[in-house]
Amino acid sequence: MKAAQNVGLTLQEIKQALAHIPLNENVKKEQWEQLSTIWHQKLEEKMHELKQLQTQLGSCIQCGCLSMESCALYNNNDSNGIMTAGAKLSSPK
Repeated sequence: MKAAQNVGLTLQEIKQALAHIPLNENVKKEQWEQLSTIWHQKLEEKMHELKQLQTQLGSCIQCGCLSMESCALYNNNDSNGIMTAGAKLSSPK
């Protein structure tokens, strides 16, 4: 499983993928093919994310905002950032 770690899969992802294989049983070719398909998809997703990051890095360097609160790279997937920059949500009282 070191090979799976070397390509960026987490130990949790590896453990989850191997959970359905009995411990004292040889892994069948079909099981490896199934794992390969699952991991291939995960790796494609990771590569897509890295390519997006690579593309965005140039704009980040030129941006000059120096703001971790509104930075699209540092604070990506910030659905509340559409309305306001940074973590400005008030806590419920």
